[in-house]
Amino acid sequence: MTLSRTQVLIIAGIFVGAGIALYLMGHPLICKCGTLKLWHGDAVSAENSQHLTDWYTPSHIIHGFIFYAALWLVSRKVPMSLGLRLVLAVAIESSWEVFENTDYAINRYPSRSIITATASSTR
Repeated sequence: MTLSRTQVLIIAGIFVGAGIALYLMGHPLICKCGTLKLWHGDAVSAENSQHLTDWYTPSHIIHGFIFYAALWLVSRKVPMSLGLRLVLAVAIESSWEVFENTDYAINRYPSRSIITATASSTR
């Protein structure tokens, strides 16, 4: 699979756009502790989801694969290049990430997730 320069720039723009959206929603750019870690392994802490990777990173990758596979199935009827499917999968997963960090989603499922306490405590 070869990605065009345009597709790479679109994917980078999606990442930047999602980051800006989360920042505008009140999420810090980096952990309020003032450091940026490659890995944060404590799933029940105020630093959860504030570093580059954590226990939830694999779920985001798996979602991306699922969205890509679903788009592959769709592409059997509606022709799409590999690059377009990748761009769409990244866009869907990034949109989901922004949605799950909205006050609506956080307040809608407060008792079903330990993430809620850490997500709301990082604002």
